Amino acid sequence: MSYSVEELKYLSSDDEHKIYAKIFIPNGEVKGIVQICHGMNGYIGKYDEVASYFADQGYVVCGNTHLGHKDSVNSSNELGFFGEFNGSKYLVDDVRKLTQIVEKKFPNKKLFLFGHSMGSFIARAYIIKYGKGLSGVIISATAGPQLFIDSGITFLNTVIAKKGYRFRSEKLYRIIFRAANRQIDSPKNDYAWVSKRAEEFVSSLTKNLFTVTGLRDILLLIKKSNMQDEINKLPKDLPLYFFSGTEDPLGEYGDGVKRAVKLYEKAEIKDITMKLYEGNRHECLSEDNKAEVLKDMYEWIEKINI
Repeated sequence: MSYSVEELKYLSSDDEHKIYAKIFIPNGEVKGIVQICHGMNGYIGKYDEVASYFADQGYVVCGNTHLGHKDSVNSSNELGFFGEFNGSKYLVDDVRKLTQIVEKKFPNKKLFLFGHSMGSFIARAYIIKYGKGLSGVIISATAGPQLFIDSGITFLNTVIAKKGYRFRSEKLYRIIFRAANRQIDSPKNDYAWVSKRAEEFVSSLTKNLFTVTGLRDILLLIKKSNMQDEINKLPKDLPLYFFSGTEDPLGEYGDGVKRAVKLYEKAEIKDITMKLYEGNRHECLSEDNKAEVLKDMYEWIEKINI
């Protein structure tokens, strides 16, 4: 099936920025909608291959480049910065704005939300607030509760108070990510943990250091995403599909993903699926078995979209 691609910009929930987005539209019958939340230092164009795959199967695919990323900033010094105080909220509400735009264009179609890495935490925070409007959620490369999350947030707020909202620190980055390659023999670079083909990602991951405010906002999303009281607010009939690699340090090599899943089980969510891909690292959709990963996502959606 062929498709067309629409590009658009819409006003961010911060009322200051225009958010860039893409919509892949099948030329034939529309079976449903898949909305993508990309990860840290990513952009929606990185998912063109994924979008093309689902559009060929008859799904409208949409996604925005998040605030503080690539085409959704007013200047380069805003890269890795979401806002002084409400950045984590803006990220979630900007996704919601695109949901509303696409649902208006394609009414009465089931909508599935997909979030990877940082986008997984945006998606998980999204469903706490807006889960009733979704038919299913796919959560890639996420993490469970973090023991020292509050200490991390307090530390970053202290740095912000001393250095300013837009301060960037390569040293701080290295502290945060220094353990990521720990279980990889002879890693080729600092970002080998991302994928076995990590060389492809080095430029996008290292080009823009996040501000300390941006890092704090990510920790706030991780914290909210793993709060049992918040997860208990989810619709009990919202299907969830978690997947990750067994060699992903962010998900603690599968253990962190399992801890996250337990939170939703405790909240009595009725339909939860989890798959851990043996040997995959952080970016399952960039590993050699990406065709298998895509097929599994598609089959899970098809099972629900009946």
